Amino acid sequence: MNEVKFSGISAFSYVWNKNKEESYLHRFCSALAAGIVGFCFGYKVNIDEVKSVLIQHERAYFNTEYKKELAERHIKVNNPALRYETDPHTGVFYGERFSIEEEKYTTKDVEGVKDQKIVEVTIGNRSSAFMKYDYVTTDSNVNAFNALDDTLNLLPEDKPGSSVSYKEITEKVCDAYDINSSTHKHIPEFIFIDGNGEKQHEYVKKEAKDSSVVVINPSEINYQEQMHPHHNIKDDIERIYGDSTFGPLTVQTETGGVEFLAHTLIKSNAVEFSGPYCDFFRDASTDCELRAIGGYYRSKLDKKGWYQLTEKLINSDTKAEGFCWGTATKDQDEKWKVNGKTIYQIGGILPGYYHEVDDPTSEFKFLILFFQIRNALIYETSTRDSIVVHTATIGQDIPGNKSNISMVALQAAILSLPEENRGKVKNVYFGSFNGVNDQHIFSEFGNKTSKQTSVQDLGTESDTRLPDKN
Repeated sequence: MNEVKFSGISAFSYVWNKNKEESYLHRFCSALAAGIVGFCFGYKVNIDEVKSVLIQHERAYFNTEYKKELAERHIKVNNPALRYETDPHTGVFYGERFSIEEEKYTTKDVEGVKDQKIVEVTIGNRSSAFMKYDYVTTDSNVNAFNALDDTLNLLPEDKPGSSVSYKEITEKVCDAYDINSSTHKHIPEFIFIDGNGEKQHEYVKKEAKDSSVVVINPSEINYQEQMHPHHNIKDDIERIYGDSTFGPLTVQTETGGVEFLAHTLIKSNAVEFSGPYCDFFRDASTDCELRAIGGYYRSKLDKKGWYQLTEKLINSDTKAEGFCWGTATKDQDEKWKVNGKTIYQIGGILPGYYHEVDDPTSEFKFLILFFQIRNALIYETSTRDSIVVHTATIGQDIPGNKSNISMVALQAAILSLPEENRGKVKNVYFGSFNGVNDQHIFSEFGNKTSKQTSVQDLGTESDTRLPDKN
């Protein structure tokens, strides 16, 4: 149903603002009539009509009720391709430290660039920053899992129909990921680093040398840096600048990065399950009680339901989609190329009170991360000569998540790569999360994955600055 139903006051507010061009008497009479209908029966309005009025009257009273009803009903947009629509806009810039004067930023799509998606972000009177982005897909979920199964023998042929076990995955990944073993060739070394996000990125850029830097960045499952289910990054962009965790800090290291995300992703909020598994969840949700508000999923599934959904994900022909981006410049051929790090927004499904009956299984949470990470690595190693990977723990501080689940997913993704692709991954820089030294990760994985004997401490000070004003 593509309608909303307003109460009396909201109906009055909606019609009053909608009929702005009419005479005062006509506006009042029409709004009063709508208010009476809304009070008695509810005033029905087409969602597209509401959106057209909101463009000019975002602060009108009816907007609050409109957003609340959409959130409660978990509206689905019939055309999921709408999640790719961008939103050129102007807003307040919060990225300047100790700035006295309020500055504005402006975003827009760059036209005339064939087959390339470019966004221009202009902050105050500084030179514009250009962001290149894309949505990439490689193997289907079933083919990606089969590659992991072939590597680790998770589902033996003598046990047809058996289920995958997260415990077995963890054990086999830890046994197989050994940089000193000859069983799997070209396994990249892990380098464990500790320090704030800016220091980490500076260090990895210096150490990467001729290899491209690929950042697996912790975000929400809808690619956004969303603080809570109803957080709108465009309307509350200041909140991102106040977050010191690895994900938001990574976005902030690219000048205009936060504003770029608001421009590129904000309209996808209207699409339920927007993100890397949009197609899978839209199909699966018809058979299970699963809903989503942005990157926050809610369910009434019990353990049996989650295991059934896990099997569907493993055997799905749909593909995990990757959203990648980075600061770009034009080369000699007038093509835009990322000139720094390529960032992939990677998110997991949250456990806990979001699910009324049972949490997602550990197998399901592992697969959500594994498919995204593998998709990014397959794409990058198929299009570049060599890469280094930089990431941190994903979902580590969320109660209910298994310890080091993102590390297991990352190592599993590397092991499942074709040998030629795996050989292009030179090193993996694994950083601490939110400035906390994750020594337990090094203790568990370090002996077999790293030639170093301790975590490298990069310190906490940073001299990263935005470009000077013109």
